[in-house]
Amino acid sequence: MDTKQSPVKGACNKHIQNGVRQFRHNLKKKHFDGVPLFEVPTESPVPSMSHEKWRELVEYWKAPHNILISNINKNNYSKVQFHQTTGSRSYTAHVENLGDLYRGKQPSPVDLFRETHRNNDDCYSPAVELVLAEIENEMCKPTLDGERKNEIMGLSEVLGKRIKKPMFLQNVGLEHKPTRSKMSTLPDLLETEWRGKAELQDLVDSQNANLFELNRKVQEGRDRQAALEENLDTFTKSVIE
Repeated sequence: MDTKQSPVKGACNKHIQNGVRQFRHNLKKKHFDGVPLFEVPTESPVPSMSHEKWRELVEYWKAPHNILISNINKNNYSKVQFHQTTGSRSYTAHVENLGDLYRGKQPSPVDLFRETHRNNDDCYSPAVELVLAEIENEMCKPTLDGERKNEIMGLSEVLGKRIKKPMFLQNVGLEHKPTRSKMSTLPDLLETEWRGKAELQDLVDSQNANLFELNRKVQEGRDRQAALEENLDTFTKSVIE
């Protein structure tokens, strides 16, 4: 491997960036998410990060704009029914690496769905298991001409019952993205934009309320701390006297 080639450098940089991103995600999940601000460590909880860098991360995480983005991402993630298990690899890269597993044979659409939704324990989520069971039932039903149903059609129908616009077949290269004229997509674009703005406004209002409640709890914590310090000071003075 020539480490001076641009593709190699790019792959290494991307791998490092993914590692750093995952490292920070784990830090945030353990030491920031769900933790009152007055209890968030003021010094780095890990030896591999300086205190200054840690404080910069905390300031970044608690910025209202970044909190809003984080909650939007969490909200979108919670709507995903079928989480792909290919890791940081794209569907295309993962499918290409299945060649050895199938010994040069072309995996079927259902095989691709299985392989891209199988976790490290070689298991599936309940939602994926339901889809696989329904696909199997659909494939056993004969078509009008008595032939076996096309797997792409069967998978598309099953996913379409659960997702408004399933993209799996397009992501793995089994279905081309349909093209439509600008005039025909304009109403859809306007509706999508309006719906997105409404959802964003609802989320902003919700986050503002959460921030208000969080600030109230922080102030209560500070008041309790001040009261404890005052009582301790009073007690200390009484002991000295």
